Amino acid sequence: MVKQIDDDGFIRVEKLGGISPKTAVGMKVTILGSGKRINGVFGVNAEHHGGVKDDLSVEDLYIDCGATSGEELKDFVKIGDPVVYQREPELLENGRIAGRGLDNRTGAFIIAETLKRLAEKGCQVGVYAASTVNEETNFGGAYFAASSVRPTFAIACDVTFATDYPGVDRAKYGDVKLGGAPSSPRERRST
Repeated sequence: MVKQIDDDGFIRVEKLGGISPKTAVGMKVTILGSGKRINGVFGVNAEHHGGVKDDLSVEDLYIDCGATSGEELKDFVKIGDPVVYQREPELLENGRIAGRGLDNRTGAFIIAETLKRLAEKGCQVGVYAASTVNEETNFGGAYFAASSVRPTFAIACDVTFATDYPGVDRAKYGDVKLGGAPSSPRERRST
């Protein structure tokens, strides 16, 4: 979220959620301001051509949107405006895709398809679906969605990480193959 616009037209941000600032460097973004959307890219002061420092924080980041002054942005960008990554899905070989947030989007797609098929078959019970947030922290989204519905039971749809890439310790994390069958808790061992 935008927290400051300096006199030279660079935008500083505040983190919303648990995202590493290192992943932001060089990412294209869109500022969802009033009037028109402004595109930009995350930059950071490099350490004398040595790359990004190890202890990089969100305070080290800035957005360069091509503006030459803060005045130039005043009608379009305000403090508190959200900033989102600009990443389009990409087609890979063997019918695979890469993209931002595919874990949540894939889960939402599976649930939507399930609801569609239940409707086609004439399901005779109430079925509700919710796509929620905070599953990694406090389950806040799921709690509030479920408390208003008060279901008899619930099914959670989530993903795990494949372990079929170089350097992963399969003895520690299990043997989960991209494109393989659904994994079981036994296959998703962790410490």
